[in-house]
Amino acid sequence: MSYPAELKELIKIVEKTRAERVKRKKSGQEFPALSLDERKERLINYHPDHVEGNRRKIRVGPNKGYEISQEFVDLLEAKSRIDPDKIDLNDVSFDTDVLVIGAGGAGVSAA
Repeated sequence: MSYPAELKELIKIVEKTRAERVKRKKSGQEFPALSLDERKERLINYHPDHVEGNRRKIRVGPNKGYEISQEFVDLLEAKSRIDPDKIDLNDVSFDTDVLVIGAGGAGVSAA
């Protein structure tokens, strides 16, 4: 999967400034912490959860009724890519664990 042009430009900026940022970090120079008002301003203006109309209710599962970002609801409610007729749960070929990263704040649980 290729990155969109806008993201490629941002990646170039990060790569161009990486050496200087690493040097500052190693010398103990840190970015000043944001005040609570600055954090709130950034959340309200930039975080997807605060964009008007960007949340919708989950229609199924243990978190039914919770409102989270539409993209997560799309994932949770998507049709499975696995054909249940091709799966024999009596003959397990793989044993896996499920890791959900960053979903705790959104009220999503993994079973």
